[in-house]
Amino acid sequence: MIAPMNVLQHPEAYACAYAGVPVTDRIGRLGYQNDAYRKTMTDSIGKEVRADVMEYRKRSPSFYAAKLTRPLLIHGNTTDETVNVYEVETMIVYLKASGKTFESKIYEAAPMGHHFNRIDTKLARDSRQEIYEFLKRYLKP
Repeated sequence: MIAPMNVLQHPEAYACAYAGVPVTDRIGRLGYQNDAYRKTMTDSIGKEVRADVMEYRKRSPSFYAAKLTRPLLIHGNTTDETVNVYEVETMIVYLKASGKTFESKIYEAAPMGHHFNRIDTKLARDSRQEIYEFLKRYLKP
């Protein structure tokens, strides 16, 4: 969530951004998380979503999709139990609807769910290589 939120709200500070299985929709997230998570979210924001929908939207990167001006690479995974692929797909749909250019890939049933590219498998190495190549195109040390 941090990478897309920052590159969308403060693009001048970034050459590009990588968003790996990012939280993108605080409202939609409440629909698939458990009661303990919903209580934590309500406690941290200070009110339930129905009391202030806009506050939850303002804390969702997808709400700012139309502001994208920097290169962005997004990865998702269909077996991610931490960030449902719905959130990654939502961000992709919002970016497309806003006519933005970006790169994305949703991995199908990649082992290790949310941490799929942090292990030593061919798929994980391929994912990391894609990230490195993306960053190499836009970062000039």
